Parts: sequence; structure tokens; C-alpha cells
Amino acid sequence: MQPLPRQLRGEDQNMSRRTGAFTRAFVAWLSFGPLLAPAGIVVTLGGLRSPALAESKDYATCFSDGALSADQQISVCTPIAEDSAEIPDLRVNAYFWRGLAYTQKNDIDRVIADMTDVLALDPTYVPAFTNRAIAWESKADFERAVADYTRAIALTPDDANLYADRARALNKKGEHDRAIVECDKAIDIDPANEMAYGVRGVAWEDKGDATRAQADYDKAESVRADPITPYHDRALSWIAKGERRRAEADCKHIAGVDADKGRDCSRRIAEAFGEPRDGGGEKTATAQNAVGIEWQEKGDHTRAIAAFDEAIRLNPASSAFYFNRAKSWGLKKNDARAIADLDEAVRRDPANAPAYRVRGMTMARVGNSKEALADLDKAISIRSDDPKSYFERALVWEASDPDKAIADLDKAIALDPANADYRKERLSVQIGKRRAEGQPVLQSPGATTSQAHVPIPVEPQAAKPIAPPTYEQPQLYAKRDNSAAIDWNMKSGLQQMQVDPKGAIDTFSFVIGLDPYNADAYYHRSIAEALLGNFDLAVRLPASRRA
Repeated sequence: MQPLPRQLRGEDQNMSRRTGAFTRAFVAWLSFGPLLAPAGIVVTLGGLRSPALAESKDYATCFSDGALSADQQISVCTPIAEDSAEIPDLRVNAYFWRGLAYTQKNDIDRVIADMTDVLALDPTYVPAFTNRAIAWESKADFERAVADYTRAIALTPDDANLYADRARALNKKGEHDRAIVECDKAIDIDPANEMAYGVRGVAWEDKGDATRAQADYDKAESVRADPITPYHDRALSWIAKGERRRAEADCKHIAGVDADKGRDCSRRIAEAFGEPRDGGGEKTATAQNAVGIEWQEKGDHTRAIAAFDEAIRLNPASSAFYFNRAKSWGLKKNDARAIADLDEAVRRDPANAPAYRVRGMTMARVGNSKEALADLDKAISIRSDDPKSYFERALVWEASDPDKAIADLDKAIALDPANADYRKERLSVQIGKRRAEGQPVLQSPGATTSQAHVPIPVEPQAAKPIAPPTYEQPQLYAKRDNSAAIDWNMKSGLQQMQVDPKGAIDTFSFVIGLDPYNADAYYHRSIAEALLGNFDLAVRLPASRRA
């Protein structure tokens, strides 16, 4: 998607004073960023109000990215967006994608209008606030841009990029000191955020401090080449201050980028803090629990359970130790032992909301819906601000009461508006509800039979049993760096999607084999299934993403 046009008033004159590799790399970012497509837009081919509407709407085409000209995308999205009787989530997506299409035509006022319509339907839709803010920036209305970035930050306060975006708008507004403070916040969240260093460098330069500006430009250049070092340096700082948990958080981030460097970071923590061998059983039990968590994160649940066993032997009163062991039993598919440990966890700590939530999830998995709902009700009564409990309760309600499921998903979305899975599940429930009410289902693009001529049977018809596609169980974790192969195959699968959905499914399955935690691969594979008409399979979230 093409970015909005740059506002050139005074910008080029200032830019000419900026030298070095940083300036060349950041010239687009320093004006403003491209519009953002949301991470979890759902391309769902679902139930419609009437056969006539079903024939006139093309959901898959509207929600495609980059496959059409702007005029084509606007044309197919308009009937969906402007139908007040349509499923609200589909209207939200249609307005959003139409707004993105208007950026290609440089029609900024219509971009703003469509993003405003998105927010009227869903005031928690963060990408709409962000894109409207970018549009305001392009019109030099920095006050409104800052206001929209502020609303986005209120919904997702841990997104470093949003602080850098707000800093950029503040700096253009002439509030250089506030812009620097915002960049400081972004860097505190993500010390490798090159955009924050770049924007801060511009703010320093606009204040006349060329030395600090160049230092930030150099820093931006360095973190692009090496995004791990800032986290490593901060981990060492936390170790020096005795902040083990914060150091471990930074090491975990490093491990996600480079496993070897993550292990080296963890070794430094162990050298600094050790595993206490004196001072009482609690310290030793805590150390064993930490070992169990480390094995758990590596996917070795046999060793994790052994460590949790030792922690419990040393301190049998700890609810947390039973809870942690239950998680490993659950991941080993031993639900009976997981439930037994969760029973102990809540007996020893009746206020352990996560234990009730996970026990509820486990009860649902083994088919005990009544017990599952009771546990999830209890978890919510203890912690009403945990979106996961509402989400899990919604999954239980789906089969018996879709209205209650939708209500719980609305609560989960309100508490965590950036979570795409919650929105996907809500749309899936809405479509399932319409199917249950006898509404027709849209065929995938290219189907030869018009649904306008397919009558809805008076009596339910027995469906021919069709075995759904099966996928091999992925490995628990990747054993080597497959990032290059994953990137190449993801791009290949996306290119195959419209012309060869079956081939795309095979490609995304291959990616999942390389990286079983690749949410995008699961998501795009479900879209490909939908394009083949496998709607029931497409709307089901993979079990690995519901954990």
C-alpha cells in the first residue's frame, strides 16, 4: 500500500542539513509513516442476510491487500461497508480497506472519513486511529494527529512505535521538548526502536543541538544493524542493579531473536544471582521453580515437571508451583494430572484466578462444560480485568449460547483491543449464528453456481461425510534458524493464494512445520481453506493458538 504524499513545506530545506546514512534510510519515516493494515483482518466467507446480497458482495476481494487497483477495491468494499444490516465486523473491515484504497488515490479526506466510520462502529480499533492520525499529519493538522495517537496509546500503552509516532507529530507541531520525552518513553519500552532514535534526532536538530542529533542518528543506524545489543546492555544494567526479573525479561527477548545469545544472557544472570543453596527451603524451591519455567519455555516438559516436583517437595504450600506443573501436564496432553494440580493450586490459594481460568479451559477440553463455566465465572469474579477469561468463557458458550459468547468476546476486546484473535472469534461466532438461523452461505470466489438459485431446504438434509484435511502435529519448537526459508515461503504462499489455494495450503503447512508458533501461517492457511469452500475448517482457530 502506497504511503500518503509527503508534505513538503519546509521539510526539504531542513532535510538537506541532515547528513549521513541515517538520513538516507529515514527520509520517509521522518515525514510520516505509511498507513498500516491491521495484523488480524479476517477474510471470512460467511453468512449473509439474503441471496441477492450474497450474489452482489465479494468479501475476499474487498479484504485482499494489493491485488486490485484502488478503484476496484473501493467498488467491491462499498456494498459491504454501506449496508447497515451487514455484520458490524465486516463493515468495519470494509470501511478500513476502502480507506486504504483511497490512499492510493491521494484522497485524504475520504481516508479520514472511512477511518472515522470504522471508529464509529468499533471505537477500540487501533489501526483506524493510527491511520487517521497519519492522514491528519499529511494535512498538517498536527493537533488532531496527536489526539488520535493519544487514543491509540490509551488502548495499547506498550506499543513503542505509537510513542514515536506521537513524538513525530509533536515535533512538527513545534513542541520539541515533548517530542523528546515521547521518544524516551518509546526507547524505554523498546531500546532497539530505530524510529524513536531517528525522531529524537530530528527534535534535537530542530532545537539546534547538532551533537545530540548526530548521536541519535548514529544510534538509529546501529540498532538497525544490531537490534540485540540494546537489550543485552539493558539486561546487564538490570543485573548490576539487582533486578533479576527485568534482566530475565530482556534475555527472553534476546532469545526470541538469537537463541545462542539468549542462552549467554541467561548464563550471565545465573552467574550474578546463582541458584541459592542456603538461607532456607523457600529460596531453593523458588530456584527449582525457575529451572522448571526455563525448561517449560524450551518445550521440554518432562524436565520441567521434574523441576516442579522438586520445588513442590521443598515447599508444598506454594500454589504457583502446582499451577506451573499443571501447565506442563496440559501441554503433554495429560488432562487428568493437570486438573489434579490445578485443584491443589486453588485449594492452597482460593484467589488464584489464572488457576481457575486454566482449569476451566481444561474442563472444556475434556467436555465438562458446566464445570468449565463455573471455573471461568470464578476467575472473572476474582480478576474482572483479565481478557483471557472472557475469551475462554466465550469459547465454551459458542456451542450453546452464541449471544453470550459474543458478549464475552466484546468484553475481551474492550480489555485487549489489539488482540486480533478475539476479533476473529467474534466474527466467526456471528457467522455461525447466522448459519444456525438458516441464512445462506457465500460461496468462494469463482464458484459456478449462483446461490440466488439454491433454495434453503425445508427439512434439514443429511450431509455427506467429508473427511476434513488433516495436518501433522508440528514440533514443539524449531531446532535451528529457519527464518530465511520461512520468509520466502510466506511470500510464495501469499502469491499462490488467489490462483492456487491448495498449493498455498501446502506452502503454509510447510512454514508451520518450520515454525509451529507462526500465527500468520495458521491464519493465511485458514483463508486458503475458505477459498476452497472449507468454511467450517477455516473459521476454527488452530488449537496451538488458543493455548
